[in-house]
Amino acid sequence: MELVQTDTKAKSVFKSLALTMLGLACVSFLLAATADFSESIWAFTRTFESWQFDELLIAVQISTLGGLIFAVLKISALRTQVAKLQTEIVTVQQKVAPGDDEPEIVVACAICSKYRLDDHKWLKASDFIAQRYDTNLVGGVCPNCGNDFKE
Repeated sequence: MELVQTDTKAKSVFKSLALTMLGLACVSFLLAATADFSESIWAFTRTFESWQFDELLIAVQISTLGGLIFAVLKISALRTQVAKLQTEIVTVQQKVAPGDDEPEIVVACAICSKYRLDDHKWLKASDFIAQRYDTNLVGGVCPNCGNDFKE
C-alpha cells in the first residue's frame, strides 16, 4: 500500500514539474516575441563579431539540449529501476513474514527446555508446538541417533 502511494506521489511530482517547465517555456517565448529578443541578440552578435559571441551562444544551446536529453534518459532509467526495486521489496516482504512487521521470538528455558506462550505459561516442546501452531508433534529418530542406537 505504501509503495503504491509513493509511486502515485512520484508521478504527481513529475507531472507538476513537466507542467511548470512547459509554462516557463511558454512565458519565455512570449517575452522573447514581444521584446524582439532574437533580433536584439542577432544585432548584438553582429556588432561584436570579433568576440565570437554567436558561436558561444550556439555552444550553450547545444550543451543545454544535450543536458536536457541526458536528463530525460536518466529519469526514464531511474523510473525503471525504482519500479524494479519496488517489486523486489514486495517480494521480500512477502517471503519474510506475510502480514507481520517483525519476526516472532520464542522464549525457551535454558534449564528444562520448556517454551513460554504469550500468556506466560510454560509448556514442554510437544505441547508448545501443538498449541502454538495448531499441529501434532510425533516422534521419530534422526539418522545420527539411529546409528548410535544400532551400535
